[in-house]
Amino acid sequence: MPAAVPVPRAEPAAEQSRDDDVALVHGWLRRLSASVEEAEDLTVAVLTQARRAGPAFLDAASRQTRLQFLTVQAVLGRRGVL
Repeated sequence: MPAAVPVPRAEPAAEQSRDDDVALVHGWLRRLSASVEEAEDLTVAVLTQARRAGPAFLDAASRQTRLQFLTVQAVLGRRGVL
């Protein structure tokens, strides 16, 4: 008998496409930003930073966790908290 509730999607694999990363980060930033333009600017900043070597404590983190960290860091930086 088929399950009534779909199985949750597993955490994205390392080979996740860049398009999925863009959609994921932009979705988070749309909820955290005052405008679409700000969300787009921050999305570019986060994905640019994601290509560089990050802090050592993120080495063992999944790609999604790394993107979440960089997203929060970008938002707090834009707001003048960092």
